[in-house]
Amino acid sequence: MLAAWVMSSSFTTQLHIIARAGPSLPIVMSLDFEGMRASSLKALLKARSISTEGCLDKASLVERAVMYRELLESPPPSAPWSGPEPIEQGSSSAEAACLILLHGFGDTGSGFISSLGGPLIQMDGLRVVFPSAPSQQLGGFALSSWLRVDSPGSPAAAAGRMMRADPSDVQPSVDYIHSLIHREMARGVPCERIVLGGFSQGGLIATRAALSFEGGTLGGVLALSTFFGDETATLAKANQALRVLVAHGEADNVVPLSEGRRVVTSVQRLAPRAQVKFRSYAGMGHATCDQEVRDIRAFLQSVISTEETAPGAAAAAGPAAERAGQSEASPMELEAMSTARLKAYLLARGVPTADCFERADLMARAQQRSG
Repeated sequence: MLAAWVMSSSFTTQLHIIARAGPSLPIVMSLDFEGMRASSLKALLKARSISTEGCLDKASLVERAVMYRELLESPPPSAPWSGPEPIEQGSSSAEAACLILLHGFGDTGSGFISSLGGPLIQMDGLRVVFPSAPSQQLGGFALSSWLRVDSPGSPAAAAGRMMRADPSDVQPSVDYIHSLIHREMARGVPCERIVLGGFSQGGLIATRAALSFEGGTLGGVLALSTFFGDETATLAKANQALRVLVAHGEADNVVPLSEGRRVVTSVQRLAPRAQVKFRSYAGMGHATCDQEVRDIRAFLQSVISTEETAPGAAAAAGPAAERAGQSEASPMELEAMSTARLKAYLLARGVPTADCFERADLMARAQQRSG
């Protein structure tokens, strides 16, 4: 939650953002135009409806940002929201990647920390934001929901209606999540280092919010034990090639495995260029398991440790990359490479790795190429 935005009296070129992260001390960050990547700076300007026409390089983008400093250094617009304040855990650095992780129906952001958030907030270089849905009445009980529950009936009947949610049902929550993305961008977090994720009902909102976000290309989305709702959905040009990890329990009796598979087909139909990977887990119900957590961490690690293809990637690959097009590493040499070096080796040869979430995926890609 942005509790306050204050301009430093001695450094007028810095923006101090004071954010509350649960019970921890306030976090003070600086917005540095010069230190931003050109793509991130351009996305920030567009997010605040500032034209980038005529900006042909980073220097011109910085000049435009300085012209509109007052607007850029004001709080980003927030969607009206009646839910509790988001909780932040993990790294407080402006250099950190960010995961915005949505809980399921009836849960809260604080409750979700204990079930899935724990293993993620321990990751170096990652800040996790846990928003909470508003509370609604269902069957005489107050339950949190990312979708409006506006008709009577049992929880089971309500669940059936939720799985058929249409764009009008999801839009208020999608707008709110978009405002949280803009907040992270205003902190200086590159858009490509922001990942959305959600469990069950939260996964529906996260997936649709990621696909429809127009402010820049996101780092990806985690669709966990979730469903897609109505087939009608919005796709932003910036996220046509979105990275998506769909994970589902084979023993889920709340949201059937078939719904998880439908998320895959629905995303692929809407966004044929999306990089979708599907994982299912034997014996896992509407919950999480150790292997799923490992898969999620691997996906997030690929965002945290994103490397530029050039010139750094070729250098990181070592001598093998310098010989690209002349000789190939042997199977034994490939096995001996670290994950980062293996990824760089493939990138230096023009092999895509965006959908490789684990070292085993990189090895398979290398073997396919050599085979």
